[in-house]
Amino acid sequence: MKDREILNPKTSNDELVADMLDAFEDVEKNGGSSCSGNLSHECVQDTVNMVGDVYEGWDDYTLIGGIPLQLKVLRETGETSGVLMREFGSRTTNDIDILTNDAQRYQSEFRDSEYSEKGHLNLDFVNPSSLPGLNAYAEEMIENSETVHVEGLNIDAEVRVPTDTDLFYTKIHDDYSRQSTGTRHDAEYMATSNVLDIDSERLAELTSGNEDAQDYLQEYLQF
Repeated sequence: MKDREILNPKTSNDELVADMLDAFEDVEKNGGSSCSGNLSHECVQDTVNMVGDVYEGWDDYTLIGGIPLQLKVLRETGETSGVLMREFGSRTTNDIDILTNDAQRYQSEFRDSEYSEKGHLNLDFVNPSSLPGLNAYAEEMIENSETVHVEGLNIDAEVRVPTDTDLFYTKIHDDYSRQSTGTRHDAEYMATSNVLDIDSERLAELTSGNEDAQDYLQEYLQF
């Protein structure tokens, strides 16, 4: 069994620190990456700030995966609300997914940046063609995304995130997503939380023709 490690979260709120430490008692260190965790981890916070710096002003990308959902929750509820750690305290990741039609240019920009040798989440530059279930909507998702300013937990960055509905669809669109424990948790949270706003008409458009996703919404999420 891997050694267990409690990483020191950076926050000025003592009560939240205690909650974070409790939540991370059962989180295993990912030895395959120099950085893993969620927004309470310093290296994850640094990665978000880094993405904001490296791609400042770029508008042909959007973040997908576990991190943008946490950013949305942080932005809506604030770092001292307790919601973030209560819902994502045991949700860990070692990468941040950047969806773009120009993955090579994004990768090149990062390699040329001052951040390329520092410890951070792995950057996964996702070309829509590698995600058949999203390919038809990927360009729309990128165009529909908004650049948001996120502050809290030592994050101060402008990054592009999908609409709540588009992000929700990325959590349910294929079998891999539906079988992933972390992604299933994200989907359930998005379906039941009052924090996010899911547009039923847009969701119907996205799931049209995807019977597996429709069944998952109805049977598993009761949505």
